[in-house]
Amino acid sequence: MHWIGVILAAMLAVGCSMPGVKSQDPVEMEARSLLSGFEAKNNGLESFKGIATVRYLENGVLRKARVAWIGVIPDKLRMAAMAPSGHPLVSFSDDGVSLYLLSYPDDRFHQGKSNTSLKQFLSVPISTRELISVLCGRIPLQNPSGRVLIHREENGYVMETKTPWNSGSKKFFLDKEKKDILKFESIDSEGIMEYRVEWDRFQEIKGFFLPYFISIRDREGLVLEIDAGEVWVNPAVDPDAFVLKPGAGFIR
Repeated sequence: MHWIGVILAAMLAVGCSMPGVKSQDPVEMEARSLLSGFEAKNNGLESFKGIATVRYLENGVLRKARVAWIGVIPDKLRMAAMAPSGHPLVSFSDDGVSLYLLSYPDDRFHQGKSNTSLKQFLSVPISTRELISVLCGRIPLQNPSGRVLIHREENGYVMETKTPWNSGSKKFFLDKEKKDILKFESIDSEGIMEYRVEWDRFQEIKGFFLPYFISIRDREGLVLEIDAGEVWVNPAVDPDAFVLKPGAGFIR
């Protein structure tokens, strides 16, 4: 029928922008090759832990805390924060099934779905898997069926991954040699930045390159700075370490 031919012609005309159809454009093919290389960074890293000083905003006031974390790639992470006085502030953990949150000042406990937004804990809508990638100096894995664009700017290149049907995107800012990603931004479906991550002071640890300084900002400015003191790679990890249980007196 005639309408079938019209539909097929339209699909061929816009095929490169349809989910699941990869473009043969040489620029996009180069961008996809670069993206694959960045996603493969630190392959072989299976677990990690670290201790850091963090600076964060609370009600407009810049505060400091000590944070320790331990994680297993790709979906298990536990972080605990203490005030400079040594008193515990908050702990959260994701065991790949559930997300747990313990707030010590008000004795509250929350349990929810794994890999959901950590906005309640970090004030930015970043997921557990994305945060694990950030701590490991890796970009979050991107949807392979979306488009990958790249263009040059004054100080380097910008590579952007589009999700199918433009439900959101990531922007990666590369150096002039296209060898390293200096920072990335998460963009929502309306084109508004949700958060920005910047890395600095990478150090080699047993063949892996990990950041010792991480900055996370939302659209209004600084949210969290992580200044690592010590980082360990591939430590032995007890799976039970990622299940938090509230003590007596905690409110669910």
